Amino acid sequence: MNKNIILLIIGSLLLLSACSQGTTNVVSVQGTATIKATPDEAQFYANVQTLEDTAEEAQTENTQLSEDIIKALQEAGIPSEDIETTNYNVYRREDWTDKGSIFKGYQADHTLKVTIHEITTVGKYIDIAVHNGATQITSVNFELSEEQQKDVFNQALEQAGQETREKAETLARSVGGKLGKIVRVSESSSNYYPLPIYKDMMLAASGEAASVPVQPQTLEVTATVTVDYEIR
Repeated sequence: MNKNIILLIIGSLLLLSACSQGTTNVVSVQGTATIKATPDEAQFYANVQTLEDTAEEAQTENTQLSEDIIKALQEAGIPSEDIETTNYNVYRREDWTDKGSIFKGYQADHTLKVTIHEITTVGKYIDIAVHNGATQITSVNFELSEEQQKDVFNQALEQAGQETREKAETLARSVGGKLGKIVRVSESSSNYYPLPIYKDMMLAASGEAASVPVQPQTLEVTATVTVDYEIR
């Protein structure tokens, strides 16, 4: 038999088989879920600023104050790994006036990041930092620990996945079809941001710390899932 005729017969059989089985349609749906969670971790930033006639004097004084703060926090129960330097800078300070610049001395700035795992004690540790040499508390962040982030995000993923199936089933029924197997699944990263309190808590002339807000709001963790389903 001619080779071309054989190929024509095979192609016709495949076409008839596809027609008898019907065409498979695919629908893509997206589900989004947001879970609210209470922060279980907090961080505050304590700044130590010193101004002296020489750079060496500014650094020496700054180092002593920083060590006093770290020691006091550790004695109060903060592990050493939860206290870290995020910024250290020494520079010549000049103030500008109508008559030009005036040399004020050498300034040393040292910023310590302190992580608190018991958020109700944030105010206590801020007071300790202030009374032991911190000249400024620049901000307080209320966050979810890494473990808590994972747990909450998994909850959001599960709810988002359920939403995609509900949407797909509704779409399938609306066109007189039935939901088939999953073709493809994708998910986006968590839409999670720490809750910062951007308040410059400067020290009063008396050396007392400003009032510290320690009541965190709930945080939101969002997950988005996209699923492609077959519709038969």
